[in-house]
Amino acid sequence: MTRKYPSNWSSIRKEVYKRDDYKCQNCGKEGGQGANVELHAHHIVPSAKPAGGGGVDTTEAESSVPRSDT
Repeated sequence: MTRKYPSNWSSIRKEVYKRDDYKCQNCGKEGGQGANVELHAHHIVPSAKPAGGGGVDTTEAESSVPRSDT
């Protein structure tokens, strides 16, 4: 199964990281340039069920580290 991201996902992802101060919202680990933790932008609301049936925006995503790092 291939994940489908909106065409503006790269900009959404960067906005989410900046908004979250480059920190995992689950464990507080810092990511970003020069850090040793890789951040990912994850959906808060499953991508198959976005609010209003529309696409993903920054209110529906958060920064987090992969589960193996928490």
